[in-house]
Order: sequence, then C-alpha cells, then structure tokens
Amino acid sequence: MRFRFAILTFLTLAVVSDAAAQTNTCQVPDQMKKEQKLPGVR
Repeated sequence: MRFRFAILTFLTLAVVSDAAAQTNTCQVPDQMKKEQKLPGVR
C-alpha cells in the first residue's frame, strides 16, 4: 500500500513539474528578421 502511494506521489510530482516547466512565451533569437519574428508574437 505504501509503495503504491509513493508511485502515485512520484507520478503526480512529475506531471506537475513538467507542466510548470512549460512557458507560454515565444523564444525569439535576436538575429532573426522582423518577418520571421511575427509568428511568435501574439
């Protein structure tokens, strides 16, 4: 029973940390042209 709880806790933390690591911003390098940057701008 304790082993199942530990696995469930580990999986829950893995999903939460993965979701927290994703950013909603568009990463645009400085050397890109203006036309190339437009799809990342909202």
